[in-house]
Amino acid sequence: MLTSQYSDIIRIYPLSESEFLTFGGWKSDTYPFAQLWVMKMDTSLNIIWDKKFMTNRLFISNLSITMTPDSNILIGSALTTGSPNHLHSLYFLEITKEGDSLKSSYFNQGYPPTTDIQSIICINGQYKAFVDGYEAFTSNNCFTQILALDTDLNWVEIRPIPNMHDGFLTAEKIDETRYFLSGMAYISPYSYDIAISKFDTVENTLSFNHAGTTGDVSDYSAWKQCKTIANSNSIYVGGTGKDNGDFIVASKTGEK
Repeated sequence: MLTSQYSDIIRIYPLSESEFLTFGGWKSDTYPFAQLWVMKMDTSLNIIWDKKFMTNRLFISNLSITMTPDSNILIGSALTTGSPNHLHSLYFLEITKEGDSLKSSYFNQGYPPTTDIQSIICINGQYKAFVDGYEAFTSNNCFTQILALDTDLNWVEIRPIPNMHDGFLTAEKIDETRYFLSGMAYISPYSYDIAISKFDTVENTLSFNHAGTTGDVSDYSAWKQCKTIANSNSIYVGGTGKDNGDFIVASKTGEK
């Protein structure tokens, strides 16, 4: 019996009307490092199978997933050494929908105290991982960055994210030429708002909107996976004002 363990389910991916995949992290005293944990379940919450994939760090900090051009699953994860240093790196793993490992890559080039991954999409034949800790590789002082990978999980480039997006990012592809990015953004003077941008594949801003409480520096003006698309013309991003209980919605109405 394991003397200690933890397991977190961070993402859910639907396969059909009756089955889905869950993604998270697993750590136990039996193994030296954390494992990525994938389960296939049905809607009665029966576990059909579960598989675990060893990493090279003690803990899994965060993860996101996207579908590959071959209809497999790419997992992007932030790994950490844990206390007291909390040094972070990135790990990418491609698996089939039956949990078979295909390829993987580690990246240690970011700034270890702040490296993280928040979201990932595949667009126009390339992966865009929305990350922290790679500002040294960009030419401007952006809060968050895009780590571009090819389909073999090789580093292609680092791109800055416009519009001062600064945390809790959720990206969603519209088509092969456009995508939405939502989350927290720094809006002058001295406030963080919830925000949504529509970009093309080289991060030209096609549209942008934000909302918040004027003058507040909201620590959590957005949150993970805080966007929903009601229909082809209405996109909603939710968050809060600072410590006042107000719920704020920044909505973008128009062509999806």
